[in-house]
Amino acid sequence: SSDLSLFLGYNFVIRPIFWRYAAAMKKITFFYLDACPYCKNARRAMDELKAEDVRYRAIEMDWVEESERPEVAERYDYYSVPTMFIGSEKLYEAHKGEGYEECKANVKRVFEAALA
Repeated sequence: SSDLSLFLGYNFVIRPIFWRYAAAMKKITFFYLDACPYCKNARRAMDELKAEDVRYRAIEMDWVEESERPEVAERYDYYSVPTMFIGSEKLYEAHKGEGYEECKANVKRVFEAALA
């Protein structure tokens, strides 16, 4: 477990929190494109949220760059990126003109759903 904690960047204080939430959390599938500015906002929001709340660091993510993994993207119903699913349920899909604060609030909502 100490190897895992080093890999994940947790110290001995955070580890108990990680293990408590790891058992109950759900995996998030995150669809994005490398050149997408909205996707960059979502990634920035994820980084900030993980810095603000250690529970979010333990959430399992499946990162799907849709141009590199079209066979995965075709199995989901969405129009734009970034989009986040838990299982087959779409919880967040960005829209044209979405600002950073709205994006961050949506990402936080998905993170909370993954922990619920």
